[in-house]
Amino acid sequence: MDVLDFLRPRSGNDVYTGVYRRFKDEQGKVFEYEAIDNPTRTFGQITTNLITDARSMRIKTTMNIDFEVEGFVTTQDGSLWQISQIMNDCHNSQALRIFKSSPVCEKVITLVGVDNPRGLKV
Repeated sequence: MDVLDFLRPRSGNDVYTGVYRRFKDEQGKVFEYEAIDNPTRTFGQITTNLITDARSMRIKTTMNIDFEVEGFVTTQDGSLWQISQIMNDCHNSQALRIFKSSPVCEKVITLVGVDNPRGLKV
C-alpha cells in the first residue's frame, strides 16, 4: 500500500478471500478477489414447480495463481463454484498512472455453482 492508494477514491468493492483447488480433494491455495457481479440464478419451470437450473458469478483477482478451467473455487461464504472461463484484463488504469505499460494483469473468472458440494447422500 502506498500514497496513491490513499489518494484515489474508494471504488466501493469489497475484497474477499477464497480458496482455489484444481481438484476437489487437494490442498487449496488462498487468494483474494473482488466480486464483479453478485451471484445470479436461472430458473426452469416444470409443472408449477420451480427448480434451480444454474448459478453463476464473476470475480476478478490479481493473485498469481495458475487458475485452470474446470478447477474449483470456494468463496468466502462457503459456496463451491467451478471455473468455466478465465480472461486476462491487462488494462489496469491505476497502474498506468505511473507506468507506461501495466505490470500486472487482473484475471476475470466466470464461475458456475456446484450442486451438493460436500457430496451428501439423501
